[in-house]
Amino acid sequence: MRAIRDIRMITTSSGSARVSEAAAQAAIREAAAYIGITLFRNNVGGQGALRWGLGNDSAALNRVCKSSDLIGWHEPSGRFVSIEVKAPGWRGPRTDRELAQQRWIDAVRRAGGIAGFATSVGDLYAILLDDAVNRG
Repeated sequence: MRAIRDIRMITTSSGSARVSEAAAQAAIREAAAYIGITLFRNNVGGQGALRWGLGNDSAALNRVCKSSDLIGWHEPSGRFVSIEVKAPGWRGPRTDRELAQQRWIDAVRRAGGIAGFATSVGDLYAILLDDAVNRG
């Protein structure tokens, strides 16, 4: 679990160190693989008529419902998994973009998938525990 042991640190302008979102994402992907979850990076964007990323049929749709950074499946069950990674210290959806990401997460959960926001490997485990508790 190299990414977890070797999380890159960046220094803020105040001189304090924090974990980058990219480092958190690498650690989450590695930990997920270790416990039987396959995750792929879902790059979402567009330029002119060209669009890419899951669920990104149009700019208008993307503003309403925005797919997560990491998508994949849970090996033991085959269930869809969608994880939106945020930098450590993030405190919940506030912007229009984050609210669109929350709508995606809610839709995945309603459809029987596993989804949530994660800033760390601990958050990934919390998403899985919450899913297990709520699914009974």
